[in-house]
Amino acid sequence: MPPVIIAAAVAAASAAAAASMAALATTAIVAIAVAAAAVTALVTYQAMKQTVPKFNSPDSASTIGTSTDPKSVVPVVYGNSRVGAICVYKDVKGTGKVNDDMYLVSIYAVALGQIDSFKNLYLDNKKILADGVYRDGVVASNNIISQYRDVVQVEFSVGSQNGRHLTLASKFLGADKWPSTNTGNGIATMCVVLKKTQDALTSGVDILQPNSQVAVDMSGTIITDLTDGSRWASTNGASQAVDYLTNTNYGLGVPLENIDLDSFKAVAVQTNNFYSHGSTDPNSSFKSNLSDLCLGFGGVIFESFGKLVCKLDGPDVVKYSFDESNILATSVEYTDGSTTDYFNTLNVAFNDPNADYAQNILRYPSDPNNDPVIAKDGRIIAKDVTYRFVKDTAQLDKLSSIERNKCKLTQTLSFATADAYTLQVWDVIKFSNEELQLKDALFRVTSITRTMESGMVGSIQVTAVEYNSQIYTDMDYAVKPDNTGSSISSSLKTPYNFKAMATGETVYGKNVLLTWDCDHDFNRYQFFIQYKESGSNYWISIGSTSQYSFTITGLKTGTNYDYRICAAGLFYQSDWVTLINQNPDVTYALPAPVVKLRNATTTGGLITTDTDFFFEWDDQSKLDVDVNGVKRKFVDVFDRYQIRVTTNNTTYTYFTRNLSWDYTFAMNQSNILSREIKVGVSAIGFGGMKSTETVLTVKNEQHKALKGFVASAGYGAIFTQWTDSTEPDYAGVIIQTATDTSFTQNLRIHQARNAIELATINLPDGAYYVRGAGFDMFGIDGVIYGAALYVDLQSRVEWTSQDKEALEDFLNLDPKFEDMAEKTLQQANDALQAEIDILKTSITNDYQRDIAASVTDLKTIVQDGDALVTSKLDQVKTDAANGLSSAVTNLTKAISDGDKAQGTALQTVKTGLEGKITAEVHTLNQTITTKDTAQSTALQQVKSNVEGQIATVTQQSKTLVDNLTNNVNANYTLKLDANGVVTGMQLIADSASGKSAVYFNAKEFMVISDATNTTAPVIPFAVQNNKVFINSAVIADGSIGNAKIGNAAIDTAKIVDGSITAAKIGNAQIGSAQIANQINSNTWDGTGNTGWGIFKDGRAYFNNIFARGHIEAASGSFTGNVNANSGYFAGELRAGSGYMNNIEIGANCRIHGTLTANQIEGDVTKGYSLTNGVVNTIPPMPFNRMVSIPAIITTATGRTTGEYDFAASSALTLYVNGVAVATAVAHSSSSQTVTGVAQYSFELPAGQSATLRVSGSSTGANGASNAFTGSVTALVFKN
Repeated sequence: MPPVIIAAAVAAASAAAAASMAALATTAIVAIAVAAAAVTALVTYQAMKQTVPKFNSPDSASTIGTSTDPKSVVPVVYGNSRVGAICVYKDVKGTGKVNDDMYLVSIYAVALGQIDSFKNLYLDNKKILADGVYRDGVVASNNIISQYRDVVQVEFSVGSQNGRHLTLASKFLGADKWPSTNTGNGIATMCVVLKKTQDALTSGVDILQPNSQVAVDMSGTIITDLTDGSRWASTNGASQAVDYLTNTNYGLGVPLENIDLDSFKAVAVQTNNFYSHGSTDPNSSFKSNLSDLCLGFGGVIFESFGKLVCKLDGPDVVKYSFDESNILATSVEYTDGSTTDYFNTLNVAFNDPNADYAQNILRYPSDPNNDPVIAKDGRIIAKDVTYRFVKDTAQLDKLSSIERNKCKLTQTLSFATADAYTLQVWDVIKFSNEELQLKDALFRVTSITRTMESGMVGSIQVTAVEYNSQIYTDMDYAVKPDNTGSSISSSLKTPYNFKAMATGETVYGKNVLLTWDCDHDFNRYQFFIQYKESGSNYWISIGSTSQYSFTITGLKTGTNYDYRICAAGLFYQSDWVTLINQNPDVTYALPAPVVKLRNATTTGGLITTDTDFFFEWDDQSKLDVDVNGVKRKFVDVFDRYQIRVTTNNTTYTYFTRNLSWDYTFAMNQSNILSREIKVGVSAIGFGGMKSTETVLTVKNEQHKALKGFVASAGYGAIFTQWTDSTEPDYAGVIIQTATDTSFTQNLRIHQARNAIELATINLPDGAYYVRGAGFDMFGIDGVIYGAALYVDLQSRVEWTSQDKEALEDFLNLDPKFEDMAEKTLQQANDALQAEIDILKTSITNDYQRDIAASVTDLKTIVQDGDALVTSKLDQVKTDAANGLSSAVTNLTKAISDGDKAQGTALQTVKTGLEGKITAEVHTLNQTITTKDTAQSTALQQVKSNVEGQIATVTQQSKTLVDNLTNNVNANYTLKLDANGVVTGMQLIADSASGKSAVYFNAKEFMVISDATNTTAPVIPFAVQNNKVFINSAVIADGSIGNAKIGNAAIDTAKIVDGSITAAKIGNAQIGSAQIANQINSNTWDGTGNTGWGIFKDGRAYFNNIFARGHIEAASGSFTGNVNANSGYFAGELRAGSGYMNNIEIGANCRIHGTLTANQIEGDVTKGYSLTNGVVNTIPPMPFNRMVSIPAIITTATGRTTGEYDFAASSALTLYVNGVAVATAVAHSSSSQTVTGVAQYSFELPAGQSATLRVSGSSTGANGASNAFTGSVTALVFKN
């Protein structure tokens, strides 16, 4: 708020008048006969002829409160009194943001002149400080009442001559707004800082108003006490009068030498038991203020011989006597009887400290019914007098009794005399006049006028009034007002039996009904209700009501709250009654729905194999529901179903009005995918009702074990195959390979997503165990593996040492055979040679021939150690002289030693020419038998040699059975060698190693099916140049490490990973495909207008798409119509235009443009304008509603005329169904406008109507204004 500055706060009218009067001579102030007699208009003010400035300033002494009027005049305060304050500056410090503290800084002027001290501060009649003495400085916080200690700071200045800079003002306003030059010299001031916090407001701190009424108790202006000469805030009236007369700042400024100070001192001593407390009236003249001061101690001030003299209005002795001898002729005027100023009853007003300085009235006489003067007059003739400086009723009794007794004095006298020049005002004189039948009659001089027109020293005109000493002795004691207060206590009854109960729960939170009891209290207008979360320090004001219950809606579910209420009137409130840590359960609920998983694998089950979870529940529309004792159908109170999905320790809330609901896989993914979820379904009704939640825990189990799983070895890979899965959530397989059955050694894991029937695992050769499991769309957790399968993977020929030996045997077969034959023949030759040597010797001597021929037949039995060797040798041989020779040799031998038996048969056929050209055929058969072994060998060789060019064909058959080694093997070798070019084969069977092998050694290997076509025979299979050629093949099961197929017709193909340059596929089943560029129809024209195409960058063009399942897209646009039975949008939905049926918005909705609707149901507020006396009807609706009247406002403005205030009041009452439920009241005792505010709210149950009416009333007179204009707004909204 902008600062408020009163520029004329110190420019008092009285000060301006004082400046004028100070320049006048004392003679110009004559006839200021200020006395108690002023009430009877006996005092004149003849000398004051000039105009005195008058601003009609607010009187902060008689009307205690705050003034902001620029015409305000700072009063002069004497004695001890309570006065209001004049606000000279006001500003706010703070940003205005939420939770930012606001400081209201106000600076007040209180009194002119240096005062003694402040005793207390009041804001809106609330005492702020502990009673004490406060002078210059900031009030310590421990001197501030605890209730206000945190919100109020105060600094005082007593107004010394040099003033004081208010540090609080500078601290909060800054030097630019309150510079150090602002010291307030000679003015008592104060700074009040109010800290406005939300906590203080909600806690009921009742002084945080920007326009608080401010008052202070103070010990007033420091003056000189005439009784002892000391300076203090003297309560002596005569001393105060001298100060007011002589002060040049706020008084008349009369020089002290023009005052008969002794007379004032004498009166001061005489009246020292009277106490003067009050302040001057800023709107009155000096005369009136002096009159008010003198009225407080019964003094009279008048001019005598150039000086102001003070006398006491009391009994006195006769100073002069007058009769015809010293009265100038024809100068006597005598009156006996009442005048226009006559009265017989005195109404005395004063500010009573016992009533918080409110104005009280004392009436004299105390018993008007039995008063003789009133009885004589026959009626009461009242005169109103205000004693501004008297606060004590005993003092008032003395002073007012004298004033009232003066009504009995009816004689007035005026005459001229040349004697008694020293006669003074208020002297008692004796007067005798036969003509007037006056004999020693006593009169009191009220006025003296001196003139030089007659006599030596001139004459004086004397005016006097009847004198009777009994008026000072006949005391009357007025009936005192009862200040004990009304029997109706100002404190309010405290509520009790305070309870909180939950009446329902909506999607917006819990509804809690607060109820209480409270005794009837005339002062109570309403109850204030506040709440907060338990543990919080800040109370929230939720509203007020005149009823005994209140509903708070939208509280957080599961949160504890604190609640409190208090009774409140216009000015006071009761103590708070508090409930702590409340979280009541809902006391009634709708019937819980019967929920089931629609796509469960078994009826009534909780397991599904679908990726979506489909829920449904029974139709409850025809069920009966008990609503506050009334039977209603479920459909009448039903609003919607709430579905709470809990997954991964997080709960997501959805709503529907249908009897089914789907938790889709996309929703599951957006909420962090989980195969097991907890779903709670509850019915929500209007009015906050909510059923018990039906909770299901449903699950999508992992894929079952694969069926038909097999594993086989291929080239560098293991091929796995299984029966294609039929489960709808199937996502792929996971296959493990290891070298042990526990799958811990050399474990490898292969995952094939979307694989169909076949998966290939590339591995190095070795022995493996293989197992497989299927997994679903939810992941690979908990997969079920089948039994382990053993696979021996061999992608290359294993060449062992045994193979090496076999090959070496094959290659060394010729030398080995020749060596064996050579040794056998050598043995035969040795035996034959011995015998031939014997024969030759005998034949040579007798026969000599050129060609020899011989036939040898040798049989021998020889013992060789322990062995017996039996041999037979047959040989036919020819030799020619030209070198040709031929020989056929047969050798058979048997050897036996008891442990082993061996038989050998060798046949050699050989022809040659001088050893350079030979042709040979050898056959060697050998057997060996022991008690544990049997071994057979058959060797045959055909050999031709022409001068080193050798060709051989060697064949060996060999068998062995050995019981000792449990070894059984057989070997067959065929070898052809043409001068080092070798071909042949070897067959091996070995039981010990389990080896069964056929070895072919040839550079070419062919199978010819048609031998008749020698030119171009059919060769179905051939090996040539280290390559295998197959003319036509039927392969039941094959593994190809790397294949290049020019043209293939494949009925069914399962390709795990393939690269096909061009393919024409009539019918294909593809588990997973990666397209390098694009796939398109054969009608694709590249423009997107004809055919279809799918591109590697994600683009796709189609003419029509029919999708039965789920579709997701990050964004998109439709140029045509979009039709959908239902939908779920997790992100933003925008449309340029469109038409929608049955749209449900589960959370917030913000409309930036204009919303036009034919009909709106739900949480929409409807307003009613209530005018005075008009009945408004709220029609029934099928749901609970809340009716709130946030502000019932009325105003009242009184009137101030002169010194009189005329009060006014107004009231505005709200009626609900004809019953008064809330009233706003305003009362103004002056010209200030006062506003009264009330509020009210109540619940309107479903199906019920209500009537609302406001009615205004007012009181006031003498032109006071009070009225109710405009209208009151009532808001109705769905609860």
